[in-house]
Amino acid sequence: MTETSSRPLETQYFTAEELALLTGIEPGSQIVQVTYYQWINRTEAEAEFAFIDKIELRFADGKTLLLAINEADTGMVVLSDYDFEAEKRHVAEEFDGKITLTKRNAEQEEVWAEVLSQPLFGLVLDKQEDVYLNRAILLHYETEKRIVFMTAENGLTVDFYED
Repeated sequence: MTETSSRPLETQYFTAEELALLTGIEPGSQIVQVTYYQWINRTEAEAEFAFIDKIELRFADGKTLLLAINEADTGMVVLSDYDFEAEKRHVAEEFDGKITLTKRNAEQEEVWAEVLSQPLFGLVLDKQEDVYLNRAILLHYETEKRIVFMTAENGLTVDFYED
């Protein structure tokens, strides 16, 4: 396998460990809780900027899938553990309170409202040769699809997806 850009491979593809976490979500699983972890930047007095840094999907069987922006801001990583309170303190200290970390439940947002009552058919990843790109994950339901993707401007985003 060769690199396709000047960025290291780990910023472009899901690792074997991440793939194991993703494939551990079985067809028929149901998401029961969605939490957005959001950075709020108040460095500019006249404007506040917010973006979603992590999305936690909690399933009825107790499994959790935590998607996050990678360190290079070029794609996603799948985390096996996360300490929100520790990161919240670290961010507040590092940025003198001008950037804060918050979390909020997102189940009532339009993009999630219709699908949370449905079983998930599966997760679809973009395969390139023998690796999977870490830029998007498609959540496939019986009647609808949602896509989770990352952009440098907006962070993680969930949107409706149509073929």
